[in-house]
Amino acid sequence: HVRMMPGQEPPYTRLIDSARRQPEETRENIKGSIVGFFTPELFHGIGSAGFHIHFANDDRDFGGHILDFEVDDVTVEIQNFETFEQHFPVDAKSFTDADIDYKDIADEIREAE
Repeated sequence: HVRMMPGQEPPYTRLIDSARRQPEETRENIKGSIVGFFTPELFHGIGSAGFHIHFANDDRDFGGHILDFEVDDVTVEIQNFETFEQHFPVDAKSFTDADIDYKDIADEIREAE
């Protein structure tokens, strides 16, 4: 069971508004890959605290943010990361002039993710 973020064009909507319009779909008996990461609560805001996982089927024509899943046969690989690096588009006027409402942003990230 996944949800898929619809494509967007400028001017972009807030993450929470886009997330509330995401279509959901469930498929059964398909093969593919699950990729995800864990973000500690300390870094909520930079990422979404907790597990964030996505699915893509083997044909790469179905996938999205996983809401629920069951597996019959799985191989798990884990990679630890020691560093975090983030780049900002400081030369883009749309970024430097953005008017961002931070009041509810932590709660909105939790709901959207």
